[in-house]
Amino acid sequence: MTMCTRRLFAAVLGFVWLSQTAWGADPTPQKQAALTFFGWSDQHVQADGNGEHLIPAIDAMNALPGRPYPEAIGGVVEKPAFVFGAGDISEWPSRAAMDTYEQFVTKRLKFPTYDIAGNHDLGGHYHKATVHNFRGVNFVQLPSPGPKSANESTVLRVTSDRLVAIPFNYKENRWASEKQKILDLQIKGPAKTQVQEQTTESPK
Repeated sequence: MTMCTRRLFAAVLGFVWLSQTAWGADPTPQKQAALTFFGWSDQHVQADGNGEHLIPAIDAMNALPGRPYPEAIGGVVEKPAFVFGAGDISEWPSRAAMDTYEQFVTKRLKFPTYDIAGNHDLGGHYHKATVHNFRGVNFVQLPSPGPKSANESTVLRVTSDRLVAIPFNYKENRWASEKQKILDLQIKGPAKTQVQEQTTESPK
């Protein structure tokens, strides 16, 4: 799987996972499901491909499963469902930087990884809200509140069959209407269980 195809919404994955497990699970402690994932950001692999500074962090994550939590938390670290990268994997999106990161997270890191793009990964600053499709994967670019921004914040909503991302302009007090800013997709969520009611006629 290429780096680009891995750039999915980890938050959505967590939402779906929880909706099928923890939220619907028996609340008793022995049966309650837990979602464990690791997070990092701003890896900043250099434009020349130098990413050696990532090795200690990757090796530490690989060694975490089985390590006891602090006594106040209790238990041990479980194998993570995934590792979530919050953006800026590169100092600048050169081919060398992307290839280095790809090698580290597919060859050295032992767990699946999902990354979202930061401003350094897109080659600029103070990004505006837009939606892009690359190789069949949709990317929602979140807006920045920078000095020259469009004064927008993006709202994301996930249901069992729909994923929506739409910016709200808080200066003009309106939802965005530009098509290039809005994602509205039908998705395949958890299967719905149909319950058929059976009626029994009372004996005459």
